Order: sequence, then C-alpha cells, then structure tokens
Amino acid sequence: FRPKIDAEKFQRQYAYSIRHNYGEEGKRADYAVYSCLKIIMNNPPGIGDLNGCPFKHFDAEHLQQLLKNCGIHKDNIKNIVNYASNNHYNKACSIFFDCMHKLPEGVLGEFITHPNEYFDESSKLYSRS
Repeated sequence: FRPKIDAEKFQRQYAYSIRHNYGEEGKRADYAVYSCLKIIMNNPPGIGDLNGCPFKHFDAEHLQQLLKNCGIHKDNIKNIVNYASNNHYNKACSIFFDCMHKLPEGVLGEFITHPNEYFDESSKLYSRS
C-alpha cells in the first residue's frame, strides 16, 4: 500500500473517524464488523477502495489474476471462479481459504461467513505450526 494523502491531511480528515469506529471517540460504541452477507449485499467498492468481497465484486478475469498472484493452482482457480460466477461466494472463499492454507477442500466443515472467522481460523492454523 502507498499513502494517497499526506499525514497531516489524514489526521484532519480520517483519524477521528477511525478512532470513533473503534470506540475511542464520541459515544465510545464498539461497532461490529460486517458479515460476509452484509458485504456481499452492499454496494460494490468504488475506485481506489480497498474493501468488499473479491468473489462477489471482481469480474472473472480480475478474480483469476488475483488467485494466480496468490499462487493458487490453475484447477483450483477454475473451481473458485466457477463458484463465484454462480453466486456461491462463501463456497469460493472457503476453497480459497483451503488453498491458501494447503488444506484438503472442506476441512473446516463449513463455509466462511464472516471476515473475522477467516482471520480466526487462519490464526489457529498458523499458531499450530
């Protein structure tokens, strides 16, 4: 990543909002992270945004390139893109998870349904190694 704005402008325009979102400013509410369903159902990210679900918001060509850049085998790329193209985004994500962690497909026993779940399951696997 590279900064799009200088540090002073960031502090003025964004830092308060970030602290507010983490409950450190304003009413000190701790906001929950969106579930995969909420992310999938929301508007797609705009140009320059770094959010969203690649399995939902990327076209097949860009998704294939992303998966290739992640080192996913071409057979798995085809499988993941097929699921994503048929609106099975959680299944596509779960297969991606398995591939990235060198696991047999379906070892989790369920689909990834929340970004924190992806992170937590990944952390568990890395802490074992």
